Amino acid sequence: MKRYLTLLLVILLTAAFCSAAFANAPAQSAQNAPSTQTAQDFSSKIAGMNKISNIRIGHTGDNIRIVVDGSQKIAYRSFSLSNPDRFAVDIQNAWLAQSAPRQIPIQGSKFVQQVRISQFDAKTVRIVVDATVFSDQVNIFALPDPHRLVMDFGNVNKPPANIQKELERVQQTIEAEKKSAEQAKKEPAKQSSNPFEIDFEIIDDLPHGTIIYPPDTKEKDKPKKHAKPGLRGKTIVVDAGHGGSDCGAVGQNGLLEKDVTLKVALRLEKYLTEAGVKVLMTRKKDADVAYAYATTNEELQARVDVGNKNNADLFLSIHIDSFVNPEANGTSVYIYDDTYLGKCLHDELIDRLGRKDRGVKFANFYVLRNTAMPASLVELMFISNEEEEAILREEDTIERAARALYEGLRTYFL
Repeated sequence: MKRYLTLLLVILLTAAFCSAAFANAPAQSAQNAPSTQTAQDFSSKIAGMNKISNIRIGHTGDNIRIVVDGSQKIAYRSFSLSNPDRFAVDIQNAWLAQSAPRQIPIQGSKFVQQVRISQFDAKTVRIVVDATVFSDQVNIFALPDPHRLVMDFGNVNKPPANIQKELERVQQTIEAEKKSAEQAKKEPAKQSSNPFEIDFEIIDDLPHGTIIYPPDTKEKDKPKKHAKPGLRGKTIVVDAGHGGSDCGAVGQNGLLEKDVTLKVALRLEKYLTEAGVKVLMTRKKDADVAYAYATTNEELQARVDVGNKNNADLFLSIHIDSFVNPEANGTSVYIYDDTYLGKCLHDELIDRLGRKDRGVKFANFYVLRNTAMPASLVELMFISNEEEEAILREEDTIERAARALYEGLRTYFL
């Protein structure tokens, strides 16, 4: 009897355990299964956002093309990062698909070493390119149908043949002037016995902005005379690069590009105003021109609009250069189609700042190609170079840079 009671007790306990297990089974299954609610929440969060589905890399020699595929029109903001130097692009109102690669090493290019892409925050996809490039070796633009962002690194700013020819001529002139000036220091000036006779051998110190043209130069290639010579009455846009949410390049000791460009721009405004110029400043304080954290194109277009909507006579953008190699230094002047303007600014900047001469160059910069008037962008020095960063902090440098730009513009409008 005792054995039957024990067996009965075991049966009852087993039945109770199994009943409890079956009762809990649906709850446990629901916990382990994917949450329908979670999927719905995710779909709700990305509704209307740009899906970044892929990133592709193309090589043409050393040049690198990075193509980012999106599901709709791409709004982006590009900027540089330091320590170490990188180039970054934030795609706004976007989410990164799981299938997209997160890191792509680049082999065989002297310009780009690596590309990384990530979901920076809830609505921003960030692309970071470890690149060794100057400002004129980057070109970024968006394309529709299909929607994609194209980033070119390398020798991407090749000028049209006619501009290339003019630039070569300007460079030859610069070299001729340097050689002539050096020769003048070595040899004493010859005195002519006839006061009315011009000895061309002693005319070797030309005014800044003067271009020496070879004998076969056609008249149409020479600088055109302005309808009303002189600065007075002209409308000039002075664009202090970066500002507000965009600090620009940052020096090794913390100097910000946006602060230096504004100081120079304000000083230049003073000189131009005193000369009777109507000066249009894209910014007069530490602020964005479009709005905070605008896309790159929106911010640059806002600057261009200041000139185009006011029928300005000239657009001048002031910047400070930066490079991954801290030894890089010197002064550069960029143009899109007016080599004479570049030459006028170049001569004064090299003379008054006394830094390495990096020449007059063509660049397909947004503010140069989209302005309806002559335009130039100047890179005064390298903020990434510790010596030049220290020089840029000095009040005397601000004064010399502004005065050089003023004199260059004055020469241009003669």
